[in-house]
Amino acid sequence: MAETEDHTSSTVSRSMANNVGPSFIDSKLAGAFFSCPLRCQYRFVSMDFSDIDSMAKMVSLTSSTVANFVSARGSPLRPLFSSLANLHQDAPLPKWASSSEKLSQSQLSNQVNLDGPAAEERVLLLPGCFCSYNQPSLASDAVYVLNKQGVECDIFYPGCCGMPQLEQGDLASVSEKATRIAAALSLKVREIQANCNHNITLVSLTPSCSFMLKSEWPLLLPHDENIKFVASMTADISEFVSRIFKKYSPAPGMVSLPNSERAILHSACHSRAQNVGNRAQQILQYIPKLSVSVVSKCSGHGGLWGCKSSSHASAIKTGQAAKVAIEKSIEKATKEVWLTF
Repeated sequence: MAETEDHTSSTVSRSMANNVGPSFIDSKLAGAFFSCPLRCQYRFVSMDFSDIDSMAKMVSLTSSTVANFVSARGSPLRPLFSSLANLHQDAPLPKWASSSEKLSQSQLSNQVNLDGPAAEERVLLLPGCFCSYNQPSLASDAVYVLNKQGVECDIFYPGCCGMPQLEQGDLASVSEKATRIAAALSLKVREIQANCNHNITLVSLTPSCSFMLKSEWPLLLPHDENIKFVASMTADISEFVSRIFKKYSPAPGMVSLPNSERAILHSACHSRAQNVGNRAQQILQYIPKLSVSVVSKCSGHGGLWGCKSSSHASAIKTGQAAKVAIEKSIEKATKEVWLTF
């Protein structure tokens, strides 16, 4: 495999644009991250790693470097961390981004192509907890692609959608999050609508988030007007980009990827569950000379389910079909790009 990416927009942006830890850990920082105040240990156990925003606050008490060292496979502190968080010690965990990497509205480089074909559109970008805390470069890539099309972007993160807690059966916490976050999103969308004449869309960068906003929240709280409004305004990033490509056509300048002729696209379960078709594949077909193979088998991750001590082995077994399908596709290709969306 020549390259590794997590989102289709990263590959499209490249087309348009042509576990090591520290040698030591400060004991004070390590104590803050772990359980020196007993309440930290209690919080670790009680939230079972599913309250991502609280976890991010705990990481902010130390640093991303310390947190990544503690949680890395092979770290001498990983067994203790896994025990406190009820995670399998062999399960890989996403790295925390440093504070300098995180993307906010003030840091957003909105270099909008004023001649872009989709200048009538405007987006409120919902990065979700993964892009906010772990891989903010995906948000930057999405903004680049959308700006190239003439779409101005605002970015807003009022909190995690609650998918990790939904997977644990904590419906009360999910309902509270849905009510609070839907109210904040509705207010933000209406503020933007009041100050511009563009078509506004709430665009999620993660399939799990868009699935939550469009499907799971309305099922939990069908009479909440803010949730109804948010569901009607939300589109997955692939869904939105595919829509504007079809409606307006892509901006000129799309070129083939350097040293890449073939892509393997993993179509995530939460993408397929939205019943909008394989929009990521449709987008990638606009890249010249790129052949796309689609793997639709479940990866077995299931959010925290793939990381939990009790279910990690089952997750590995579940994901074997996807692994075999990907390996077979690689065998047939001479040049590969790995994508998942």
